[in-house]
Amino acid sequence: MQLLFGLYKSLYICPIVFIVGILSCIAGIGGGGILIPVYYILGDMNLDQAVALSTLTIMGNTFIRMIIYTKQIDLVRYDKLLAIIPFDAALSIYGYMLN
Repeated sequence: MQLLFGLYKSLYICPIVFIVGILSCIAGIGGGGILIPVYYILGDMNLDQAVALSTLTIMGNTFIRMIIYTKQIDLVRYDKLLAIIPFDAALSIYGYMLN
């Protein structure tokens, strides 16, 4: 019996994804090679959903690591970062459109 949008399946995938996130953070890798099969096989999702959810999970993991590490060491030059990000985002969208 599924409660809402497959909530019961999501409940047993969450600990696995949490452990994979911790291990990928320790190893310094993204974890997509492990997360996509977990979402695809255990989560009973199609491949497009598994890739999208894996990307979102990796982005959240990276964001949390960035917050933790920037509090420890102040190595980020925000003025240069704010100058680079709009161009990077625009060129990423342009590259996606060309592809």
